[in-house]
Amino acid sequence: MAVQASFDCTTLSRAGACNSQEVRTSGGGAVSLPAQYDSRHLRALCHTLRFLAKVAPRALLSVENPWAGYFKEHRLIQEMIEEGIFFLYRTDFCAAATMELDGAVWQSATGSLVGGVFTMKPSALLVRGVDPHKFTPP
Repeated sequence: MAVQASFDCTTLSRAGACNSQEVRTSGGGAVSLPAQYDSRHLRALCHTLRFLAKVAPRALLSVENPWAGYFKEHRLIQEMIEEGIFFLYRTDFCAAATMELDGAVWQSATGSLVGGVFTMKPSALLVRGVDPHKFTPP
């Protein structure tokens, strides 16, 4: 069994600090109403992940969120790391691009992709079900 979750990054973002629409405190506490609701959703997700880890100890479980946000610092995520239930990795996930929305993609003379390029975003990947000493994130 494998489960991959990608929690709403807008309520764990630091972007609001740039335009005085902060959704969280500097410590990651929920300020905006959507962030307060999503804190409850994150608690439910963590509860579900703990349950799955208990009933299916060999299951591959992962959650992804942008590296620059509050996700990796959130107390619920840190608790699962501290308890040895999950491990946190930094990786780059590709944001999907389509020809219809992003334009054609081709390879330049130097070998790099140009046009509607798949952008890379640094991501926090919370993982369980792999050997942390042998796992290399994508």
